[in-house]
Amino acid sequence: MKLEIDLSEIWDSENNESVKTILKREVSHIVVSELKKTLIDKSLNDFIIEESTKFFNGEVKQMISATIEEIRNRERLLTFDRESLTLDEFIMKTLTRTNGWNNIQGVVENVAKNFVTSVKKTYDTSFATTIVDNMIKQNLLKDDVVKALFNGVSS
Repeated sequence: MKLEIDLSEIWDSENNESVKTILKREVSHIVVSELKKTLIDKSLNDFIIEESTKFFNGEVKQMISATIEEIRNRERLLTFDRESLTLDEFIMKTLTRTNGWNNIQGVVENVAKNFVTSVKKTYDTSFATTIVDNMIKQNLLKDDVVKALFNGVSS
């Protein structure tokens, strides 16, 4: 069964318009409204992102900086010594203290010393292993000597 409809012959009796004209108007209305919606949504999103970025990079950053500066300069911290200090003074006093566990210089020196010792042991072991390996490859060490070397290292 084949059905053909000639849209120019069908009329809307209510508005005296052809169905073809009505369809064109509706399709163009839908397309225009979708384009407006898409463009407005994209423009609105771009505007919101741009303005919020400006706000956060400008005003909020200034407010945070001002608050930090105010805390650094005005707020007083009460230390264990019952001494009232600004944040900057407290940090300087803590970093320059040389007694007990707060001795920053001593802690750094201790960590550095342990690191150097660990690296030296690793290097010594690696160097010795390389030498023994090369001597074995050149047949300069007998199996008995290698076993004795490894037994001496492990004991």
